[in-house]
Amino acid sequence: MALIDTREQKLAAAGEIHRFHRDVAEALARMQEKSAAIPEDKGKDLNSVMALIRRHEGFENDLVALEAQLQVLAEDAARLTTLYPGNNAKHISDQQIIVQESWNDLQNQSLARREELGAASDLQRFLTQARSLMGWSTGLRATLLAEEKVSDAAGAQSLKGKFFSSNVLTVFNL
Repeated sequence: MALIDTREQKLAAAGEIHRFHRDVAEALARMQEKSAAIPEDKGKDLNSVMALIRRHEGFENDLVALEAQLQVLAEDAARLTTLYPGNNAKHISDQQIIVQESWNDLQNQSLARREELGAASDLQRFLTQARSLMGWSTGLRATLLAEEKVSDAAGAQSLKGKFFSSNVLTVFNL
């Protein structure tokens, strides 16, 4: 009877360790999928960059769920390591290290992507402002070259007011 109990305990332990290894394999596969899903595209204009930033925020939210799964896996690893010392504990610890390294790599990739998108957003905002300024300067040049005829002081004041209110305030978003 004791032999049956011992055999039953060993089978239960093997089952737990097998489930842990399956969970590790699933977690590593999910992290590999997430890593492969990080696009290289930085957007071609401000709207596309903003859409990529929103998509990346969703990606980061998915990572929060994955992190919760990894926390449970770490707790299982700690429990199994204490329950089954020796070679099993060493193998479980090695698997946990691999999972943690993969997780750190994925987080670093996500952070790098967020920084790339932030830089792309800054660039697109700059280019939008530069285009606006170029348009303003082209309009200003055309106005200056138009040489409107002014015959009295009131006309000069009207032209001056029209020029400054429509051009200067537009460029500086006032």
